[in-house]
Amino acid sequence: MPILILILTLLLTGGCAAVNRRLPGTADTATTLFIQGVHEVAVDGKSPAFEKLRKDFPESPLNAEALALLDRTREQNARLAVLQQDKARCRRDYDQLMQKNSQLQADQEKLKNLMIEIERRTK
Repeated sequence: MPILILILTLLLTGGCAAVNRRLPGTADTATTLFIQGVHEVAVDGKSPAFEKLRKDFPESPLNAEALALLDRTREQNARLAVLQQDKARCRRDYDQLMQKNSQLQADQEKLKNLMIEIERRTK
């Protein structure tokens, strides 16, 4: 049994090493490209490193993670755009309501003064 565990560990470790091999003449590995891609996506929503990961390491399981991350980023950006539009609409509505409120307060003050004037005339 311990020999079986050792063999499985060696096979898995060897498989991971093949997926994460270095490109000749560079220090890029699938993992470093993925990490770089995550940082790029966080900064500007797209990632040349993910594209390089897809081209240079097509067998890497990190490609699926990168695609999923890009999809989630696109979905969140779309939701953010809708929320920003809603915020702008709410801001316009708020401004209109504040303007109407100010007008109502001014009209209320005029009505109050008019009532005072009418009361003075009746005395």
